[in-house]
Amino acid sequence: MLQQVAPEANLRFAPLQAEYGEPIPDGIEYPSYVKPVKAAFSVLARRVESRSELQRHTRFGRRELWVIRHLVEPFERVCRARLPEAGPSHRMLMEEPVLPQVAQYNLDGWVFDGRCMRSAWSMR
Repeated sequence: MLQQVAPEANLRFAPLQAEYGEPIPDGIEYPSYVKPVKAAFSVLARRVESRSELQRHTRFGRRELWVIRHLVEPFERVCRARLPEAGPSHRMLMEEPVLPQVAQYNLDGWVFDGRCMRSAWSMR
């Protein structure tokens, strides 16, 4: 949504065009930040410096596969049933890293029936 309404305020991002464990495609700029499109508390997200580091990161071990099964799969089942147009949750996203000297803001909230129900902001 942010990309549509304020692209100048958004980080560059793109889906990782590879399934878990598949070879990483060419053309990705590094350093980059990789994360699942759906995960709790940014589990499995990290900064990667090279193609080989990204390849190693997407070859999940026992611990990571446990996380995927227990955190992502329940959401995936609900999403397939209620919102199939959203696409699969078992995907990775690449983002441009944020420079540490740039102030970061987060705004959370929702509107229901034309009224703001809750909102909060934080700065890092």
